[in-house]
Amino acid sequence: MKALGAGRGRIVGLFVAEQVFLAVCGGVAGYLAGVGLGYLVGKIVFGVPATGRLVLLPVVMALALVVTLVGSMWPLGRVARLEAAPVLRGE
Repeated sequence: MKALGAGRGRIVGLFVAEQVFLAVCGGVAGYLAGVGLGYLVGKIVFGVPATGRLVLLPVVMALALVVTLVGSMWPLGRVARLEAAPVLRGE
């Protein structure tokens, strides 16, 4: 993309958008898996099925976003500093 004229902001924005999408998907999947496992554990161990609390979904989503964005800061910095010509030559 840099070789075709894209700036650092556009490239970093694309990667951040991808990370946010993956964080949202992972957060929803984690929330649903947690609700399902909580239901099973509550039913098997305590004899009473637990219900999911929808108020926890924003907390899970915020944690997923923070972990994803903090974890991708270093790779994003490296991508932003790459020069197109040496990469295309394989250096």
